Amino acid sequence: MFLERRFSTPPMSFSINTSRLLIRSTRPQETQAYGLINELRGSPQDWHTDWASWSSRGAKQLFIILRGYHNPNINAPSVAEGMVIGFIKIAGSRNEVSFRTHPSFRGEGIMKEALRATFTYIFQRWRNIQLYVETRSDNLAVVRMMQEFGLQGQRGGWSSVGSVWWNFGWASWRTWQEYSHEHGSQRTPSHKDAKGKRKPAPKGTQQLLRHIFTASETIGGRLTQVVSTFSEA
Repeated sequence: MFLERRFSTPPMSFSINTSRLLIRSTRPQETQAYGLINELRGSPQDWHTDWASWSSRGAKQLFIILRGYHNPNINAPSVAEGMVIGFIKIAGSRNEVSFRTHPSFRGEGIMKEALRATFTYIFQRWRNIQLYVETRSDNLAVVRMMQEFGLQGQRGGWSSVGSVWWNFGWASWRTWQEYSHEHGSQRTPSHKDAKGKRKPAPKGTQQLLRHIFTASETIGGRLTQVVSTFSEA
């Protein structure tokens, strides 16, 4: 059963900075950029209607902006602070998170950086919030990213190839934050010896590692046997 915890009202504007990104709420006058980054069909008026519809339902709609960057040779929208290279939406009673990265910027860890900052920002302000993410089981980039966040995945039936979903809150997120801070890394350690050979994880981390890799176990070990054709993180 999902906890239907909602954000405070009136809606709060998000503004989150990382070393290279600005993740902030979209603005009414930016619906052309909204339509372009989401590859919507129709006219700019249709895009505004779509944006306004989600906004009226309390959705958080966030641009991922590469600060200070403008390149006319890349078909991506620009705003005052830089180029819009991704989008995050959090909507519905389950606070379902959807996201996409512009094709020209995939493979650079953009979405992982943006989501890490956004999830931390949310949980620091709303400790009772639960977030929900679901993706196709063959979307390896997203599955691996969520694993690297230390989050436990469950098998679902959303698509014809199956899906993996995560429902998580502050407690789960804090566990990963504390672990990554302790080890000076945002990634799960590989536990290799000086010769590069894999060795057993220290006893203190075995339980956490079992937790991290639950997502791959729940879909029958198929993660290494398929190829992702979807947006990577």
